[in-house]
Amino acid sequence: WNFQDLRAQLVKTAQIDPKQTLIINCGPSAKHQKLVQLLDACTEAGLTSINVVNDDTVKFIPDPGTRSK
Repeated sequence: WNFQDLRAQLVKTAQIDPKQTLIINCGPSAKHQKLVQLLDACTEAGLTSINVVNDDTVKFIPDPGTRSK
């Protein structure tokens, strides 16, 4: 994933439903600046319902069809 692709996906999501709840799972090793950038991108995309959680039991495995090449 790259950040521009993620931004584009956030915009598409907001166009479908700007009130859709987005859950960001932010682990203990996450960089604060990256989280702030992600939250800013969500706001810029028009998403208004954003939750941040810390659950290290959940592992992120991106859909192979959506990864940057």
